[in-house]
Amino acid sequence: MSTQVVAERHERRSEAVRSSPALHLCHIISGDLWAGAESQVTASIAYLVQQPGVRITAVLLNDGRLADELRRLDVTVIVIDETRTSLLGLLLGLRRVLREHPCDLVHVHKYKDGILGTLAARMAGVPCVVRTIHGLVEPERGWRHIKSQVYDGLDRLTQQNLCDLVIAVSQRMVETLWDSGYPATMVTCIHNGLDLSRIVPSRDPMLVRLELGIDPTAPLIGTAGRLDVVKGHAHLLPVTKRLLQVDARARMLIVGDGPLHEELRTSAHAQEVGHACLFPGSRRDIYDVMAALDIFVLPSHSEGLPMSLLEAMALSRPVVASDVGGIPEVIQHGINGLLVPPGDEGGLTRACLELMRNREYAARLGARARQTVERAFSHERSGAALLNVYRSLAPMSSHRVRTHR
Repeated sequence: MSTQVVAERHERRSEAVRSSPALHLCHIISGDLWAGAESQVTASIAYLVQQPGVRITAVLLNDGRLADELRRLDVTVIVIDETRTSLLGLLLGLRRVLREHPCDLVHVHKYKDGILGTLAARMAGVPCVVRTIHGLVEPERGWRHIKSQVYDGLDRLTQQNLCDLVIAVSQRMVETLWDSGYPATMVTCIHNGLDLSRIVPSRDPMLVRLELGIDPTAPLIGTAGRLDVVKGHAHLLPVTKRLLQVDARARMLIVGDGPLHEELRTSAHAQEVGHACLFPGSRRDIYDVMAALDIFVLPSHSEGLPMSLLEAMALSRPVVASDVGGIPEVIQHGINGLLVPPGDEGGLTRACLELMRNREYAARLGARARQTVERAFSHERSGAALLNVYRSLAPMSSHRVRTHR
C-alpha cells in the first residue's frame, strides 16, 4: 500500500473524528459468568472502540473473563466486587464511579446491573440510559421462580420509567414486550452479531477429538452453553441413546457449567449413556471444540438470540435447534439449518440422524449457515446499528446535560 493511500485514509479518518461529536459510553454489566450476554457485549465493544470519537468505560460487578476480554480491547475496566459489597454499597459505588467518569450514555444489560446501574445513572445525572434485554424471563420453579418474578418486576419498573430505550435481540422479543405493555417507541431490535475475525479455530479438529478421548471417525454431536433447565440439555440424553442404536460410536459433547452439571452426569449414567456423553465443563478453546463437531444441537425451551448458535454457524457447523425465541429469525428450516419444536426428542433424533446419514446435505447447511452470519449477523452490522442508536440519543443527551448543569 502506497504512502499516499495511507495518508489519504488517515485524513479521512481524522475528518470523520472532527465531524462526529465525541461520545463517551459506559457499559455496566455483572460479569459474573461468560455466556451469551457477555459474549455479545464483547463483540459490540470490539466494534465500538474502533469508531472515531467513541470512548468507552466498562463497570463490572465481578472480575473474570469478561473483564479480561475488555482489557484486551484497551477498554477502561472498573470492578466493584459484588461479593464484598451490599446492594446499597453497589448502588453508591456505581453512582460514585459515574460521577468521577462522566459519560453521555450508560448501557446496562442484565437484572442486577440493569436496576442498580439505571438508578445510579439517574442519581449521577447521566443524560441517557439504554437497556439491552438479552433474553426474556426463563421458566423457573419454587423459590427461584419467586425470586426471578421479583427481579423481573423491578427491572420492568426501572426500564419503563427511567430508561430512554430498550433494545431486544430479536423481533419476536420486541413483539412480546409490546404485548406486555411496553410503548412501541421505547423498544427496538438489534440482532446479536459476531466478530468473525475472532471465530477462528486454532487446532486441527482431529487433535481436539483425540484430546477429548473421542474416535476421530465417530459421529460427534454437541452443544455449548449454561447447564440450566431452560437450555433443554436433559433431552439430549434419550436422543443419545437412540443414536447409539444406529451407530455405537456416536458421542454427545455437552460443553459448559451450571447448576445441572452433576444432575446431567448422574442422569446420563442412569440412562446407560454415560460412556457416550461427555461433560468437559467450560472451555476457553470453545471454537476449537465447536469446530470438531459434526452437528451442533441447541434444544432450548426459551432463547433470545443465542450466541452459541451464531458461533456454530460461523464455524460452518450444521445446526439443529429449537423453534423458539429469535432462533427462527436466523435459521430457515432446511436452508441453513434444521428447526425442531422445543421438547421434541423424536424430532431432535430424526434431525440428527438425517445429518449423520447425509454428510453432503449437512455440509451444504453448514456452508449456508456461515453465509447467513456473514451477511446478517456480523458485529459490524450490529455495532453500526448500536452506534446509530447512541448517536440518535446524543442530541437528547446534549440538551439534558445543559439542563442538568
